[in-house]
Amino acid sequence: MGFIKRSLDIPVFLEIGEKTSYEVPAIVSRWNLKFWKILVLDDDITRELAGLRILRDFVSDGASCQEVVVSDSTHEEVEKIRKIFHEGLFDLVVSVGGGKVIDVGKMVAYMENTNFISIPTVPSNDSISSPIAVITHDGHKRSLGAKMPTGVIVDLTIIKDAPIRYIKSGISDVISNLSAVSDWILAHEMGKDRYDTFAAMISESSALNLLGAADNDIKDPEFLQVLLKGLILSGIAMGVAGTSRPSSGSEHEISHAIDALYPNRALHGEQVGVASLFTMYLQKNPHYEKVRKLFEKLDLPRKTEHINVSRKEFVESVIYAPRTRPGRYTILEHLDLKPQEIERILEKLDL
Repeated sequence: MGFIKRSLDIPVFLEIGEKTSYEVPAIVSRWNLKFWKILVLDDDITRELAGLRILRDFVSDGASCQEVVVSDSTHEEVEKIRKIFHEGLFDLVVSVGGGKVIDVGKMVAYMENTNFISIPTVPSNDSISSPIAVITHDGHKRSLGAKMPTGVIVDLTIIKDAPIRYIKSGISDVISNLSAVSDWILAHEMGKDRYDTFAAMISESSALNLLGAADNDIKDPEFLQVLLKGLILSGIAMGVAGTSRPSSGSEHEISHAIDALYPNRALHGEQVGVASLFTMYLQKNPHYEKVRKLFEKLDLPRKTEHINVSRKEFVESVIYAPRTRPGRYTILEHLDLKPQEIERILEKLDL
């Protein structure tokens, strides 16, 4: 038998620290990388926050750059930017912004088979480093395979000024990994899926590290480092597994169902957080009590009303949830709960 090895799809480099957005070309150079034609994506807010400055820094370093302000994470926006990419023949796409800007950048880089650097300005979900992009097509959000970042650069001076709601959303998204991994184990035990212990360990440890570090001051730089590392590891776990399984289970099915049935009610992390309190209870998850207490301590969204969804709507979302991921086996498919059972559980948990 020949030599056996495993190829992992992970970023080439990762930089987390103060003022890192002021030294982007230098960071790239330290990794012996050089790009000559760079497409910088940002939005109306992040272009002034960091996008234009980063573009100017690349130009000063000798690169030819163009900026595109992303309006939304839609199929139409991706296609518009692909046309610009073709005209410029860029060798690097850089996204400076939140989830929508990053998802569009990942998608363009994936479809054009080029390099991609993620520079997040809010820590609201694990799109920072995942090989998944959420793109709206024909009015429906779709999770699509996309480009794993070549590099991730996090500037804590920017992140700590992010709205507190987005930080809380990121916390909930990382913690939801505990629900996702439990579902993955269940699917494996039932013969419904292959389980990757390595990827699951990365995903679960990112959540447990955050669970152990959580304090009342969630804007503390040390805590933000743990949160950002958790979000990044969550995305990397998906790259290692070659599937979203390590970070997406029944709780994400419920969130996708809410998006489909009742769009634009809350942030992604907020929805999966509330859903996780429900699914972890169903799973008899050993971390359920710690997670419930954490949500109370940090005042994270923990009731359906906190995500602008009524209990009736949440029940309908749970029933609809399996349709969002056909073929995926989770605690929802396993228990096949009836509406009355879901209502009783919501009442019992005061969700």
